[in-house]
Amino acid sequence: PNSTRESSSERGICRYYEKCAFMKPYKLTMIQHLTNGDKVFLIPRFYECIQDGRIHSSKMGHHNDVLEILDRRPQVSTAVVEPYNAILTTHSTLNHSDCAFMVDNEAIYDICRRKLGIEHPSYANLNRLISQVVSSITASLRFDGALNVDLTEFQTNLVPYPRIHFPLVTYAPVVSADKAYHEGMSVAQITAECFEPVNQMVKCDPREGKYMACCLLYRGDVVPKDVNVAIAAMKGKRAIRFVDWCPTGFKVGINYQPPTVVPGGDLAKVQRAVSMLSNTTAIQEAWGKLNDKFDLMYNKRAFVHWYVGEGMDEGEFTEARDDLAALERDYEEVALESSSVTIKEDEF
Repeated sequence: PNSTRESSSERGICRYYEKCAFMKPYKLTMIQHLTNGDKVFLIPRFYECIQDGRIHSSKMGHHNDVLEILDRRPQVSTAVVEPYNAILTTHSTLNHSDCAFMVDNEAIYDICRRKLGIEHPSYANLNRLISQVVSSITASLRFDGALNVDLTEFQTNLVPYPRIHFPLVTYAPVVSADKAYHEGMSVAQITAECFEPVNQMVKCDPREGKYMACCLLYRGDVVPKDVNVAIAAMKGKRAIRFVDWCPTGFKVGINYQPPTVVPGGDLAKVQRAVSMLSNTTAIQEAWGKLNDKFDLMYNKRAFVHWYVGEGMDEGEFTEARDDLAALERDYEEVALESSSVTIKEDEF
């Protein structure tokens, strides 16, 4: 049964991809929900189809960007086994993606509640905010700007080691629709907000880690001069720690197209916005929490029989957990190898 399922899945994946004429020949950008049980089987098979040549590499290229969504919030949880699914899928795709932007439902939930005043956010609320972030990250593919940043540059500028490819995403401003005509934020203000944990797409504390690289993607009414001033102000605070073996400058992108919002939605239409992609060792905190939840269930072998019944080997759980433990150690070693240094006045 397992081989039959995998065979039909592979055929379906390959047929679907071959029909996608809009896919860029140099890049695959995928959004995957790590805690969905189906993705434990389908996403790894998709990458294997690419690697084995069943999906033509001439259409694919070599660089894969992935937006990975983690569930850790009881209020929006859809399955008890989400920690299993997240770790199994991450393990299966770790060597197949070059740069993965994670989104934590817990963090998105808190942003909706605290910043947008939504007492009980639904998946629609969460998805609209995620869509805004994805739109901001990929804006340079669709619109012109002073300093456009192509997706291929993310890996070059943000990933110092192959496994350390999980940048932290921050978005600002997050303003509710009812404050649209009462709040206007300057370039300096939205830049400063990017370094506030409340605007992060993943729950972790950057103050406990060290930055390896930062990429600031502006869109809307933004000019390079204002960006210079904003970054200089952040450097003046000298409160951001970088590893000592990596340049402490910023990669900057400016796109002229202002952010768009869903009519009647949660977010206000603003003149300018920014997404920050930062590779920081603080992201290991998110992996640690996920690993702990995995351990709570797996120590009792709870629900494992469902996966074994679908054709998985119990040893795959141990292998996946060991791989994620190694990923945590990788981030720890990156932080330990460097001494604490603050931002210096250098070019970006």
